[in-house]
Amino acid sequence: MTDNETTKTMKAKITHFLYMAAVVLLTACSQDDDMSTVVPPQDNGKPLTFTITDGGFSAGGNSSTRAAEEGYKTNFTAGDACGLYIVRNGEVKNANVKLTATQDGESIVWTTAEEVKGETTDSYYLYYPYQTNMENKVSASAGADDKTFFENLISGWEVKADQSEYANYTASDLMTAQGVPTETDGTIALTFSTVHRMALAVIEMPKTTYHFTNTSPEISDYVVPTSNPKDFTVTFSGDTNPWQVEENVHIYRYIINPDKAPAITGSYKPDREGNTGKNHNFTIPSDRLSAISAGKGKKFKIDGGIREINYYLQVGDYLCKDGTLISKDTTLTNDQKKTVVALVFYVGHNGYDKSEYKTTAIQQEKCHGYAVALKDASNDKGTITKFIWGNTGVMGCYVDRNQQNPEKDWNGYKYTSSITFYYLTGNLESSCPAVYYASAVYGSKVPSPVTCTSWFLPSIGQLKTICVNRNDIFGEYGGSKMTSIGGSYMGYSEIYWSSSEHYNLPSDNALTFSSAGSNTSVVYNGGKNIAKCYARAILAF
Repeated sequence: MTDNETTKTMKAKITHFLYMAAVVLLTACSQDDDMSTVVPPQDNGKPLTFTITDGGFSAGGNSSTRAAEEGYKTNFTAGDACGLYIVRNGEVKNANVKLTATQDGESIVWTTAEEVKGETTDSYYLYYPYQTNMENKVSASAGADDKTFFENLISGWEVKADQSEYANYTASDLMTAQGVPTETDGTIALTFSTVHRMALAVIEMPKTTYHFTNTSPEISDYVVPTSNPKDFTVTFSGDTNPWQVEENVHIYRYIINPDKAPAITGSYKPDREGNTGKNHNFTIPSDRLSAISAGKGKKFKIDGGIREINYYLQVGDYLCKDGTLISKDTTLTNDQKKTVVALVFYVGHNGYDKSEYKTTAIQQEKCHGYAVALKDASNDKGTITKFIWGNTGVMGCYVDRNQQNPEKDWNGYKYTSSITFYYLTGNLESSCPAVYYASAVYGSKVPSPVTCTSWFLPSIGQLKTICVNRNDIFGEYGGSKMTSIGGSYMGYSEIYWSSSEHYNLPSDNALTFSSAGSNTSVVYNGGKNIAKCYARAILAF
């Protein structure tokens, strides 16, 4: 081969080499470009979903975007935020990832701003509420549980002194959890059950709860506050201020760091007897609060807190002005006699009663029973005790054939409310005197208890029940029970108005009942604007 041929061959090889090098270089550049769309190595893993529930405190203002209380548990709501850590091979792979709760129909879904991936072999740690500064507050030691992982966060945690605002209360309630991963179809579902790392004090102001032991009918619990909740005031001293669980319900909660627990002091008024000017002071010492272990909740009953009473409700029981009950079998003291405002005449909710009690002080659809006033209605001076029913036209206060079947007409509260509302801007006194004097005037003289409806004129079914059972209600032997408590017995042959119109002649007639007998034959059809009869108020509780 000549020198010239050798030179050409070498040039060709060099050119081929340069060409191949260029191809490799271009290929490498192309691969680098592709890598820009691939998840970085530290994000390798599978998509994650999150379920977070609260294990609650064990026994020992409400913003719609804060966690809501349910018993001693926290029910997370939209807007709540947690911090997530993912540890792989003893090193933190993802730090303080913010999980935010969002509403999805009836469910809460936890989301992150950027997708986070993991493996079932990773360790997952979570805390609540979210903090932006988590420097030096975690420890990724091998095999650590969530308490160990967040040990520095827990030991340095500061609760808010003033927790009266719900945001401050929840901001004080540190919780942690370790995730349990479950892989399905390439997705890892993480389940967290949080543990409270602080303690909880529940402060319960005085009230009474009756657990009725009646079985036929069964009756729901009856709660009597210390006084009208709107008049009851609680004041906490100093910087320590708990959160009130619900408006007009005087139960308070305070998150405590057991290592730094302050004393909780305050006062309330009025007292159980309604002495409005008297302050009752109370103190929960710091050593009692410090004794509550982390994750535990303890109830502190101020002056007895909620008194739990098992009670068998009977016809003839005494209903007192504060809403409490006294058995008819009790020999009343002089002080007790002064508190009685009504006598129970029917136990439980009557099935024919279609009145709406949920918007009253009863706060539920069904009442616990019905009670009758101690005295007849009268004018302001007590000189007039008989009234016409009124000249109202048709008010719709009746059920079909109520004269023949009075027991099916039990809607006294509904009727009285309808008549009162109709004449709200008019003159109820002249339009329907029987309702006016039995409800408005009698109610101004004898206020109804805070647990009851206002006074109202009974329907024909309610009125008949009172008259027929008057001896059981008022006491035998001519009403000696009524005399002893300053009431007036509904004697024989007295005619009383009901709030029921006659179903067939509602424009002109209302129904009355005579206390002389026990048959439906004593249901009379009285002329609304002609007959004058007595009126006796009742209430539901």
